[in-house]
Amino acid sequence: MATVWLYSIGFMITTAALYAKLYRIERLFDLDFGHRMAFGDKESRERYKNRVSQSTLSRHIAAWVAGDVVICLVWTFYQPLKFERTVTSTWNKGEPIESYGMCDSELSLV
Repeated sequence: MATVWLYSIGFMITTAALYAKLYRIERLFDLDFGHRMAFGDKESRERYKNRVSQSTLSRHIAAWVAGDVVICLVWTFYQPLKFERTVTSTWNKGEPIESYGMCDSELSLV
């Protein structure tokens, strides 16, 4: 299960960081220009500066990763993966020559 956790958390950190950067860009450019910049004076434009702090982005990333940890915890305790080895051929005295193994759980669909 450690491999599943590492892949999952690594993927979520990478994806959450990309989404956080997109969020910052969207807030910076504020893609619905509308009434904010059209008729405002300098004071109103200064008031509507869209800045996103690093702590806000870190909280977003932490929330995504926390959600992933919850999913992995439920998966680990409810339906853990177990390694099973199957012998495909044996030697004269029953000693295995070839085998293969895979992870599986009791209720898996695949």
